Amino acid sequence: MTEAVKVEQLSARDTLTPSSMLTDTGRRMRDEVLEFVPEMQKLGPAAEQGRGLADEVNRQLKQIGVWDLGTPIEYGGTASGARDLVEVLEAVGRGDGSAGWLAQAAATNHNLVSAYSDEAVAEVFASSADVPGPRLVGASVFARQVGSAHAVSGGWKVKGKWGFATGCRTATWAMVGADYVKPDGTPSRGLALLPTSTCRIIEDWNVTGMSATASNSIVADDDVFIPTDRFFDLHEMPDRMNGLHERFAGLAFGWPSEARIVAITLNLASVALGLAEGALESFLSSAPKRTPFNLPYATIADSPGTQIVVGRSQAAIDAARSVVQSIADGIDRNSLEGLDFTATEASRTHMDLIFAIRLCRDAIADLEEALGSSVALLSNPIQRAHRDLRVLASHGAIRFDPLAELTGKDALGRNLDPTFSGGLPSIP
Repeated sequence: MTEAVKVEQLSARDTLTPSSMLTDTGRRMRDEVLEFVPEMQKLGPAAEQGRGLADEVNRQLKQIGVWDLGTPIEYGGTASGARDLVEVLEAVGRGDGSAGWLAQAAATNHNLVSAYSDEAVAEVFASSADVPGPRLVGASVFARQVGSAHAVSGGWKVKGKWGFATGCRTATWAMVGADYVKPDGTPSRGLALLPTSTCRIIEDWNVTGMSATASNSIVADDDVFIPTDRFFDLHEMPDRMNGLHERFAGLAFGWPSEARIVAITLNLASVALGLAEGALESFLSSAPKRTPFNLPYATIADSPGTQIVVGRSQAAIDAARSVVQSIADGIDRNSLEGLDFTATEASRTHMDLIFAIRLCRDAIADLEEALGSSVALLSNPIQRAHRDLRVLASHGAIRFDPLAELTGKDALGRNLDPTFSGGLPSIP
């Protein structure tokens, strides 16, 4: 059953964004993550250099339940609703952008894998119960180039290379895209579920931000046999996902089709929000300790220019938070009432969230400029937050201009090109 929500005591300002859909579990997890934020921030630079989260961070987030936000309740997870996800992911992002990215990816992937058969789902979660991190990855599902598959007796054989396998260092399972030909000769694409033990990792995630996500490529050099129930055509995905509420408890399995895709963008915006909040917190701590180079103020904090930047950045972050929280509450509330976005509404909501991400990015950039040359130090968390957020915002599904074009076409009645999931290219 879905956990009952409880309206918490709110301050006058908090009532501007009431948390009516936040559950006790979500509140508890958020608060426990916030207590751990200073340790994540301390370990962040080493995680970036090592291109993987510290074991301590993986273990602590597992203990809190972060890695199982999207896992079915029946397998020890919380199947968290949108508002709970926002609160927890925002807190994780405040501590470490890579940890936030890994957490949102795990939430999405652990939800998506539930579309397989009962037997496959049970095997995935039972065999990975002790994994200190994301249990499975989703790699190159909607990419232009993916792996290949062909049917054999009792199942499928799959091989290929798949990029952006976020969390591949801990995951024991991988969901990968595989093109195949149907018996009638029609080309199509399937989603294959492989043990990661059948793949090798290519350490090619050499990037300017989100380095600790270990979003490397994985390769199956030889044909990997998988049973029939570990493969389905992507065209089946909407019906499979829409039927999950009959198999699993929790708000996450009650989201209808469009809301489910919006929730993915919402998760990314939550991490962006946490990054911006962490950067602002760092700036407020640093500014009173630093002196300006060529202005007659005791500290940077005493400069009117700095004060204007802080006020502007704080307002941008507040505006982004309002957008994120209101959409999260709307998704959960509407889902309980059996309502969903139309395709046009979903596209516009994606754009609202992407605009919120840009507000967060620009707020950090303004703080960087105001702080001066010290922000260039790799030890400075503000520059790392900015780099992480730039990488987050570059994800193909949430790039600003393409989504603005799509929503503009909708508004002008000119959206003639087929797209999938609010902007992803249509599958074959």
